Amino acid sequence: MNSIYEYPYLTRGQFELAAKAFIGQSIKAGEDKPWTWIEHEKLKNFGYLSQKSVVVRRIDTKKESKRNHEGKADSLISIHEEDVGFEELDDPSAIHASTTSSLAQTIQSPQNDNSSEQDNSIDNSALRLSNEDCLTIDYNILYSPTYKVPVLYFNAYNADGSILNLDQLYTTLIEPSRLNDLRTAGFNGGLSQQDHPTLQLPFFFLHPCETATLMRTIALAPPSITNESESQEINNNVKEEFAGIIPIDGYLRSWLSLVGPVVGTKVTPGYFIDS
Repeated sequence: MNSIYEYPYLTRGQFELAAKAFIGQSIKAGEDKPWTWIEHEKLKNFGYLSQKSVVVRRIDTKKESKRNHEGKADSLISIHEEDVGFEELDDPSAIHASTTSSLAQTIQSPQNDNSSEQDNSIDNSALRLSNEDCLTIDYNILYSPTYKVPVLYFNAYNADGSILNLDQLYTTLIEPSRLNDLRTAGFNGGLSQQDHPTLQLPFFFLHPCETATLMRTIALAPPSITNESESQEINNNVKEEFAGIIPIDGYLRSWLSLVGPVVGTKVTPGYFIDS
């Protein structure tokens, strides 16, 4: 794959090449729903990467405890929500539930002649609770002609289709350890909202102001300059070294592996296995 002479900056053409490579990597990684390329119907140079994913919302434990204490938890079969634990969904079509030991003992009791029927009821209850506690995230990766780097746009939706606002994102999607970084526009970029450049609909996005700096940190550090006569030559060598570290086909997977987890999307090790 071609090198990036102006690393860490991309041209529009280089972004599209990187996007095609990234799609192939997501397929090879075994993603249930790989990244896809969406082209604008009328306008050229407005295509973008897209992926929909399902994640489990981060629950405010204090509010959850209070809600259960007040008797508002589900009681379809006398099971409270705290009796069912949910794992993060790598496969949107799969919902995992684990019960407490006391619940398992009840199900396995030989005195229960309707254990099979109750098992089905429990599974249905867990499924319903999981759907309520899941978020559907629409992730888009676009090219910024201003910053010359990729930008991650996204919207999060509840099970009823309603869109989460900024406060809800902070409490149900963003990990607490990342909040300060987002609010100070660190390497992960500040979280803002604006119209999607292609769809012209409000989307949240991670501001790309620090993306170039971030990408430099994962490339070789530039050599020290000993005198002015060497400055230009070293500057050229630095560009070549950077280009040699992260080529076009590795740019997006490296970038997203660093900025994506803050808003719930991950790049698995399979993306980095080149055939």
